[in-house]
Amino acid sequence: MAMKTKSALLAALLLATTAGAASADSRTRDSMGPIKVIGMSDVELCVRETDRDQRDDAMYWCSRTIRRGESAINERAVAYLHRGVVHLKNGDRQAALEDIESSITLAPAYGDAHFNLGNVAFSQGRFQDAVAAYSKAIETGLTVPELAHHNRGKAHARLGDKARADADFAQAKTIAALYKDSPLRQADAR
Repeated sequence: MAMKTKSALLAALLLATTAGAASADSRTRDSMGPIKVIGMSDVELCVRETDRDQRDDAMYWCSRTIRRGESAINERAVAYLHRGVVHLKNGDRQAALEDIESSITLAPAYGDAHFNLGNVAFSQGRFQDAVAAYSKAIETGLTVPELAHHNRGKAHARLGDKARADADFAQAKTIAALYKDSPLRQADAR
């Protein structure tokens, strides 16, 4: 199998994270073939280390991508988002919010950034803001739409809107059933 170029790999990654989940292959980077550290870009390392929950390494590679003047706008948007996710995991909600908002400023249609903006708002108890962010994520498309529906359902439930919560939970379950790698399906199997 021919090794894909860095730009093709990055383009596929950005497309998968911004275009939504049209198929199981568009949901995972595994479908793009083997990833080798040699020749990986800073943003690819940022994403990989965030996914592996290697927070210090992720912070390094994400920050490096953001600092580098030659990084493309979309690369910096991805780096801001992933650095924001690391901040959120570390409990620094304000830094997470700032980075995720920077990601959205650079790429307003980046659904995964809106999804994580919803996660920050939810963690701060701002459930109406969380609903709005999850709705924008669903509208613009994201990697795992079932999680946006599920989390929006949780926010609706916190707001006392049982009908909308139930509708979102049902939609999340329907979408999750389509993908064997869905985090919701995997959680139900445990």
